[in-house]
Amino acid sequence: MYRENLDDLVRLFQKCASATISDNKNNYVSLDEMKRTIGSKIVNLDIRGERPGVHFLLNQKEYQPGSTTPTIFNELRTEETTDAADNLFREIKDFLLTYQRPNPAILLIPALICIVGSAVVVTYAMAVTLESHRVRGVAAVLGSLIVTAFFTTLGIASGQNRLFLETKLNSPSFLVRNKEDFAKHAVTSIISGILGLFFGLIGGWLLGHYGK
Repeated sequence: MYRENLDDLVRLFQKCASATISDNKNNYVSLDEMKRTIGSKIVNLDIRGERPGVHFLLNQKEYQPGSTTPTIFNELRTEETTDAADNLFREIKDFLLTYQRPNPAILLIPALICIVGSAVVVTYAMAVTLESHRVRGVAAVLGSLIVTAFFTTLGIASGQNRLFLETKLNSPSFLVRNKEDFAKHAVTSIISGILGLFFGLIGGWLLGHYGK
């Protein structure tokens, strides 16, 4: 969500007699004050409406008993059992659903296929004797590593809630926002490729040695 979308969300809560905007640190009288305090990126959000009572929580941390790792949860709920609260709840829910991203696991499937494919290609390339086939195998592995890094980063980015207090026009592009993620997952893909190459070399040697 960008600023224009957040303005629409806040307007829905303004149907309540009063509404408060906060995060885990401060309360704010408006999104403008929030932006002046924390910058353009929202880490977590808490909007509570009173009369009717509707409460929206995003990226909130909850510690389970005995666990030191927090669980991140999002929730929209009513704080009272009235028709007005139920109607506003449904209206806000329908609004939020229009910004819901697809299941990020779907985007990770191509990455998994590329990793498995790399191992298979390397195994085949090492088993054959033609140098041209080996060169093509290496090129295919390098290409699959790039695809793996892209879809892994895209899947992880799609699975995260991202809210900005800047308009979409003035916000950085997807590549700029996720450049650190791309770099991190590129390293992961390279490591995966090296492992695939290692096991492929072993498999290819075994096929070449015992297949004679």
